[in-house]
Amino acid sequence: MFDATNETMLAGTTIPANTLYNCAEVIASYNGNNLDWAVFRLNAAVPTSVATPALVGTGEMVTGTGLMMIGHPSGLPRKYADEASITRVIAGGTGALRYLTDLDAFAGNSGSGTFALELARGSDSCGCGCGPGCGAAWCGDR
Repeated sequence: MFDATNETMLAGTTIPANTLYNCAEVIASYNGNNLDWAVFRLNAAVPTSVATPALVGTGEMVTGTGLMMIGHPSGLPRKYADEASITRVIAGGTGALRYLTDLDAFAGNSGSGTFALELARGSDSCGCGCGPGCGAAWCGDR
């Protein structure tokens, strides 16, 4: 579902059918070593008026890079977390690259979109998950 906010998710509110999508295919996935991610195809094309695809970076980001996250922790309405940054690069230059951040994230934020604040200028985006106990969020270029 797109557009899940505090205003659109009130009891008794009808959810517009054109905002609901289903998973048609899991293209790739991984679950292990404190990582979980999936790439999937939806059952219908999503118009850019509903959601615009983000640029996905392939380069390694550095400590101090500003971040923001848009999520639906544990199915709650949309939550924005900003004014955050990468506090540590873990396993840089390897396939196990991760970032320790100071994002205000919850265990239920796994999979939430996490973006470099420079995204509007064509920078990187990354997926997000929570580490053990979710004391901090990590994001990686996956």
